[in-house]
Amino acid sequence: MASIAENYGLVGFVLAGSLLIISVLLWFFPFTALASLTRGFQVELTDDQNYEFNEVADFLVVLVGIYLLYHVVSDAAYWILILQLTSASNYPIEITPDQKALVGATIVEAILAVWLILGRKGLINFIKAARFGGLK
Repeated sequence: MASIAENYGLVGFVLAGSLLIISVLLWFFPFTALASLTRGFQVELTDDQNYEFNEVADFLVVLVGIYLLYHVVSDAAYWILILQLTSASNYPIEITPDQKALVGATIVEAILAVWLILGRKGLINFIKAARFGGLK
């Protein structure tokens, strides 16, 4: 019978392996991923076209949100694994204040990522007003 540590080691290995596979796919096929992410934007990449500020800002804010979400998923998997290992351990392992702060930072990153992806219109309007001073 496998021990608890071996099972969690397998879970950690699977999580790390899946993140590695996703990273390699994004590294070698970035345009395929970009095409699937930008289907709703309908922005054609031509040199003679002037892009509007809203289109470019919308796209970039979503990309930053997806980047943050990628880090949130990997951090959350790490912290869930750490919490499960500490609760299943025969030896009391204390979670230090800096580790608790890192868990809080991961939660804040998750909120920020969701806000950047779903609530980007308000942020873009704020940036536009700050950048252009209310001029159109």
